[in-house]
Amino acid sequence: MATEKQEDNANMAQDEADESYYASFWRRLIASAIDWTLVGFVLFVPGSIYMVIVAAIALQRAMAHQSFPLGSLLIALFWPFLALFILGYFTFSTMHGRTLGMRMVGIRALHAKTGKPPSFKRSVVRSFLGLALLSFASLLLNVFFADPPSDGYSTMETLIMALVTGIGFIGYLRMIWDSRRQTLHDKLTGVVVVRRGSAS
Repeated sequence: MATEKQEDNANMAQDEADESYYASFWRRLIASAIDWTLVGFVLFVPGSIYMVIVAAIALQRAMAHQSFPLGSLLIALFWPFLALFILGYFTFSTMHGRTLGMRMVGIRALHAKTGKPPSFKRSVVRSFLGLALLSFASLLLNVFFADPPSDGYSTMETLIMALVTGIGFIGYLRMIWDSRRQTLHDKLTGVVVVRRGSAS
């Protein structure tokens, strides 16, 4: 008589034989676009209010010829909060198997071996690696959009930025040729993103 674990493994193996089991590149791209739009919208309103309040206090102090050293600290604290919010959103959403974007396009994240939603630790690591890859992929944009140093970028600096950017892009695009359609942060944390599957 098959055990419950053996039955689960058999069901997963049967599902994995179906090419449509794993989420496609386009579904994941749309889900990511939805998630980042939602995160941006949620952060824009309170973030804008926060910055306006700090700027107003700083302006008032300046007009009164008073220093406002706390202003720099308040602005500096906003960025760690921003990073923690984004990391927390993707971590806790992944723990439940789906971000809001993934739910809207009908895909979910599962632990590759158990078929269950990833644990908290696995979700934290996966979210952190995913954000790191995204940062890597956008690094080279500094060359085109950010103000360069007064003496410009050296050849070595440009090559390093190109290499890091390439790692970021390849880390995400590897899902196109991977048999399980895993990105690099999926692969390193043992997670698969599927179109269907059970999780209890």
